[in-house]
Amino acid sequence: MDEIEAYIQVPQHMVTVNRGLLEQEIIDMNQPSLREKFFVNALASHAGEAVYSFSYGSVKGEYYGARRNDAGAIEIMRNDAATKGYSWYYAVKEDLTAGPLVMQAGAFDPRTRAWFKAASETGDLAYSSIYKHFVMNDLTISAAAPLYDAAGALKGVLGAHITLETANEKLAEIAGRKDARSVIVERDTGYLVANS
Repeated sequence: MDEIEAYIQVPQHMVTVNRGLLEQEIIDMNQPSLREKFFVNALASHAGEAVYSFSYGSVKGEYYGARRNDAGAIEIMRNDAATKGYSWYYAVKEDLTAGPLVMQAGAFDPRTRAWFKAASETGDLAYSSIYKHFVMNDLTISAAAPLYDAAGALKGVLGAHITLETANEKLAEIAGRKDARSVIVERDTGYLVANS
């Protein structure tokens, strides 16, 4: 049980620890190289853990972050005026900034996503409901928290995202070592989130 609890806490921990850095503008989201290094480092520091991607969606619809591709390599995500509202993914260079463009996904507005809505509506750290992933053929659940400016206005939402396939694999690994079975159920709906 402790291992499962620790596993579920990883995305929440990522969001909580890094939220202050962005709210206090220690990391300037308007400086692409600093922003990219921040997200790549945050995701890389949780290698082998639950989180598939770590991202920020602004109230203007911009979307930045890092994700792991199918091969497990980290890529930088960018969606802003330069990409015309489409999500573009870049390889990571040695200096942890965006290298060559490796994928152009469709139009994406983070403000419409379950994780953004959950955090902005509650005004605090929240887990999203289960939702269909934008790029992958998988379901996802996210821990997310709103970020506010000094005047208390919402700037955006920071999120750490887990695919349910990965959650199933991790539960199977934990349960297998203990000769047990385990499930994670969404409290509000009763939907099965993951199982061993």
